[in-house]
Amino acid sequence: MKGAPERVMNFCFAPGDAERKYWSEQAEGRAQNGMRVLGLACRVVSNDFNFTDHPLQDAKEGSSERFHMTSLLGIIDPPRPEAILAVADAQAAGIVVKMITGDHPITALAIGKTLGLQVPQNRAITGTELDEIMIRSMAELDSVVVNNDVFARTTPEHKLRIVESLRRQGYVCSMTGDGVNDAPALKAANIGVAMGITGTEVAKDAANMVITDDNFATIVDAIRIGRCTYANLIKIIAFVLPTNGGQAFSIIGALIIDVEIPITALQILWVNMITSVTLGIVLAFDKPDRTVLSEAPRRSNKPIFGKLLTWRVSLVTVFLILAVLGMYRWENYRGHSPDYLRTVCVNTLVTAQVGYIFNCRNLRTATDAEGIFLGNFWLYVGIATIAMCQVLFTYAPGFQYTFQTRGLDAESWVKIAIMAVAVFCAVEVDKMVNALRRRYGCCVSADPDSLFDAVLIMGAAGTALPRNPSAHSLHSHHSHRSSRSRAHSHSQR
Repeated sequence: MKGAPERVMNFCFAPGDAERKYWSEQAEGRAQNGMRVLGLACRVVSNDFNFTDHPLQDAKEGSSERFHMTSLLGIIDPPRPEAILAVADAQAAGIVVKMITGDHPITALAIGKTLGLQVPQNRAITGTELDEIMIRSMAELDSVVVNNDVFARTTPEHKLRIVESLRRQGYVCSMTGDGVNDAPALKAANIGVAMGITGTEVAKDAANMVITDDNFATIVDAIRIGRCTYANLIKIIAFVLPTNGGQAFSIIGALIIDVEIPITALQILWVNMITSVTLGIVLAFDKPDRTVLSEAPRRSNKPIFGKLLTWRVSLVTVFLILAVLGMYRWENYRGHSPDYLRTVCVNTLVTAQVGYIFNCRNLRTATDAEGIFLGNFWLYVGIATIAMCQVLFTYAPGFQYTFQTRGLDAESWVKIAIMAVAVFCAVEVDKMVNALRRRYGCCVSADPDSLFDAVLIMGAAGTALPRNPSAHSLHSHHSHRSSRSRAHSHSQR
């Protein structure tokens, strides 16, 4: 016979047997070292003995049907080093990681401590305790589930109840698993994630997605990429909308102050096709910010247009309007033709966008040297492409005929550069003001939860979706374990 030591000993020793205490101490000592402990026992029977006619019963004093305890087998299966680092990264990102395992509570506690999980009472919560708590009060169950991260000796029903408890309390919950017994919890979670190598077909069918390398670190990497994707989406919106607003309201403003329209319809099309699209696309290639995993998850019902984004779009739109109309009036004093003035306005708008795109690489913190010179090769390719296009737009005869443009002199280019730098500096000042407001608790225009909103990696491996105020990632013990021990029984899950 083989199995959990405490169950095997029930068939070997009567209650109060002194030898049982010895074996129990040996099993607990190995479990405290993070070993999976397996009990082995034997019993001599006749050749014609049939266990169907003689079901197993707990040992009794003086019984001849008792098994004999022969040995304990300790299996060393430590967490992967990358898994320990991944759990720390997930916790820094505001994601609560919980371990649900079928192992012995002492083993689970040792592994949980190695992983840095929360064990407030210095012990793992067992499935038996969960059953007793569910009988007493569901509110108590909810409290225990939230405040403890290590659960041992659990059954499929316990995993399901833990997931349901978290979802009932408003958490966005992810569950990872590989066995048939994980399928109910995988199905009940917001995001069920099955293991691709060791996972059963039942688990894969019940899950929303599959991790192909069975590595928890892959999940955290996907979280990083997902947050970067969402942040880049916000950057693109913050970049494109002020451009469109600046074009539209510049024309409206020109009509109000009774001057010539500063940009024609064909020139607007040029700006949208060349500048907005080109720079907007290259922003999507921005690498994850080094602090992306230190940001707290946003509320799941948080709109994309938070206070920060709405304020920034409105503010930059005003800056672009002032820059375009200001350059129009400034150059108009020099007595240039309407076509020359419109050429100045288009180049002012495009150059201001080039400056503003560096503001957009981080919407909340000040733009440093890395934000200007490093991190996105394609950004500089895009800027160089736009510069060449604008030279053609301004000086090439064919473009001049099509877009009604004129060549600009050096003084006009200096003024255009000044306007672009002014827009860049004005946005940086706004960032500094918002940073001071956040520091002293009186932030009005910036909303910390409106930028890094969610872990949107459902197409990659996104099992850690945020909740309010943080997220839970539930995973069975095997997802952290060494790849050397892939075969395991349901009791180990």
